[in-house]
Amino acid sequence: MRSLIAKIAAVLKSMPRMVWEHVCVAGALVWRLIAKPAEQAYAEDLPAVHEAETPPPGAGGYDLEMANVRTVAAHLRSGFTPPTSMCAELDERTAKWLAALPMPMLDIVVKADQDALREHVRGRKSIRGLLIVDEATVAEYGRRAQAPVPSNDEKLNWGSSSRFA
Repeated sequence: MRSLIAKIAAVLKSMPRMVWEHVCVAGALVWRLIAKPAEQAYAEDLPAVHEAETPPPGAGGYDLEMANVRTVAAHLRSGFTPPTSMCAELDERTAKWLAALPMPMLDIVVKADQDALREHVRGRKSIRGLLIVDEATVAEYGRRAQAPVPSNDEKLNWGSSSRFA
């Protein structure tokens, strides 16, 4: 009982600090919105974000192939047809892999780190929750995704047992 009361006291003791941290975060957000109009705030932030994500080709660590994979995945995820130029630059194995991925896996591809995605596509190291880039695996996954899902009655064989008849 004493340990429970001690833990409750510790939580209550830390609450002012926790509340103050959340109030500061909310206050900073409101201050940023009030201090500048929205158009100016977004216009100033977007070029910096864009430059940070996509350095110019030839810069160290930038991989145009993985950028194309992520862009095609983003187009597929949003329901749009990817640009033909980007699809032409992908090899057939990667294109079939992207076409077979469901929405949650496309999200993983879009959000994946460039180096981790490169290692996954080349088959060196897998990303958790993402289908392996292998022709046989992609074909099997596509076949199973198109197979009809049995209902609960079919799984349990209701009605075929004499016990319940």
